[in-house]
Amino acid sequence: MQELADIESQYSELIKQHTRAHQGPVQHEVSGLKISTEAVIWLGGEQFIQSCSSTSSMNDISIVSHPYGSSFSGLSDQEVKDVQLIENLLLSAEKVTHQQFERSIKLLDWCDVMSSSSGNPIQRLVHYFSKALREKVDKETGRASSCGSGKEM
Repeated sequence: MQELADIESQYSELIKQHTRAHQGPVQHEVSGLKISTEAVIWLGGEQFIQSCSSTSSMNDISIVSHPYGSSFSGLSDQEVKDVQLIENLLLSAEKVTHQQFERSIKLLDWCDVMSSSSGNPIQRLVHYFSKALREKVDKETGRASSCGSGKEM
């Protein structure tokens, strides 16, 4: 649990430093161009931080009600899905940190459906991190790990 808290703390500090360096909210100029993997991860992190600070009890799965809302203006449908993947992965890690394992599993199930070991870079990243988080949940809850056999799925 401490590992996830440390990662969250480091991530939060990185976000604070990056925001301070830009003297205000970061604006992503996309205007129809494909954005980088780094930018998708950044947007997912921003959405995660906003969802954590805007509600006292976070929703289980983040699905943007209007895919072209203010923060997603100019993104393709796939880029919006990728941002949601990152946000939901972070939400799942947050649930694990707070030992809310059933809620984390719901998020991980959604991530598993939307990610792939052979998809785009975001889908692959989420696939492998989701797999690792699920193994951590299995270890913490004493469940038999479906991924712990050492064989690639």
